[in-house]
Amino acid sequence: MSEVNEVIKHAAVMSNQGWIFLGKCHADCFMQMRNVGVKVPNGSMHQGFVTNLGRYVTRDRALDIAVNAGQIQKQGQGKVLISEMLWNASDCGKFKYDSIRGYYE
Repeated sequence: MSEVNEVIKHAAVMSNQGWIFLGKCHADCFMQMRNVGVKVPNGSMHQGFVTNLGRYVTRDRALDIAVNAGQIQKQGQGKVLISEMLWNASDCGKFKYDSIRGYYE
């Protein structure tokens, strides 16, 4: 059986109720929350990412996953993953985004 490499697929925000909202960036997640009447939680501890394995991970864990998967380079990236590192060309991002597929090349 082959091992599946874990990669970052979506930016995510977890509501106080435990609901997870997905998007290209965290601002997309906040907008979705507001659109359905869910209170946007305070603090960055509710901001993370979802992987291809369906796991919600914090920004710092997401950075390790993205580096190990070759999605980004570690050099000078800081201590947490920011979605723009994956898709914004000025941040060396190389991925496109689809709301179903997530980040892809």
